Amino acid sequence: MSNPEKDRQAFVELEQKNKDAAANETTADMTSQQSAPAWSQLAQKLQAVIKQQQLKTEQNIQQTLQQASIALSAAARIEQLLKQVALLQGPANNIQYYRQVLQQVNQTVHEQLHQADRQIAESLQQTVSGLTQAQAAIFDSQAYFAMAELVKQCELLLSSRASTDGQTVH
Repeated sequence: MSNPEKDRQAFVELEQKNKDAAANETTADMTSQQSAPAWSQLAQKLQAVIKQQQLKTEQNIQQTLQQASIALSAAARIEQLLKQVALLQGPANNIQYYRQVLQQVNQTVHEQLHQADRQIAESLQQTVSGLTQAQAAIFDSQAYFAMAELVKQCELLLSSRASTDGQTVH
């Protein structure tokens, strides 16, 4: 397993532990109406869950940028290959020149072959990563559910405070 994969796995495990803890706290807060959570605690919990989502989104952006960089590099090599092959379409007067051009084409093709082999390996790793991402998406859903519950608790706390203060909440 590569270092990024290990880091991702560690992050997913940490994220799960944090979500489990947040879910347990939310459940405990909901079941114990006698000790309503303080406003600042709910706001802090909501902020923590949102920050986790922000970090995860930034990591997804980083991965997408890496993939785009690889694709741009491949496109540049293909463009180079097209230019090299275009040099072969003239009259065959200078055999030595054409041998040099063919050698360059051969080298570029082998570089592309090597890159394609690396992409195969990376794609297989990404397949495994895709399964991890699907699991992470499930965790995301749970995190957003926890956020919704925290927002609901904030609303209930505000309503409770407003009714004890004699204010009307709309």
